[in-house]
Amino acid sequence: RYDLSLDEMRDLSFERVKFALKLPLVQKQLQEQEDSKRNFVNKSLVIGEVFCTADLTTGVKLGVVCWLFGGAVRNLGSPDHVKKWFQPLKELKFTGMFAMTERGHGSNVRGILTEAQFDPASQEFIIDTPCEDAEKMYIGNAMKGNYATVFAQLIINGESQGPHCFIVPIRDQDGNMFPGVTTIDMMHKEDPQGLNGVDNGILIFDKVRIPRENLLDKL
Repeated sequence: RYDLSLDEMRDLSFERVKFALKLPLVQKQLQEQEDSKRNFVNKSLVIGEVFCTADLTTGVKLGVVCWLFGGAVRNLGSPDHVKKWFQPLKELKFTGMFAMTERGHGSNVRGILTEAQFDPASQEFIIDTPCEDAEKMYIGNAMKGNYATVFAQLIINGESQGPHCFIVPIRDQDGNMFPGVTTIDMMHKEDPQGLNGVDNGILIFDKVRIPRENLLDKL
């Protein structure tokens, strides 16, 4: 359909993603991903291509939710993380986003500027965007997702321990933003392919506190 407003396109894409997540083929693939079965990556790519053939926006958004957010949890998280975050994702209890790219350097992970300061007193991480170049950019599902896998410099006792990945709450099930989190809608895209049903946005964090266990720390 080409006669929809931006909000209508996004709502339709979101409903299509939720429908796709219920399909037995997708559920089977997600289970294989959870079990780390051989060739699950190849199957994911094939399934993604099939959805993109039918509707490119749905394929891209499904990839963000399942294979970027879900993949980060599955591949970087512990078994406890998988149980807490990946399994509910399969059951449509929430959706997620993958927050790596930043304004100042694209996807240069080693140069990421977002900070995750560890507070030993509270056993929490403080997620912060220290400057404009550290703003997370072009984040798919930014305007609807509940959680983000955020790549940030882990800082302990004032020293960076390198980039790590954290699960950060963005909004509750009613769409209300959590304190300290700002999302900015990137609106229409000039790309002739459109993809306006993919709600890309900017994420900014102002000293957002998350539990220690939200660090994805697979051994």
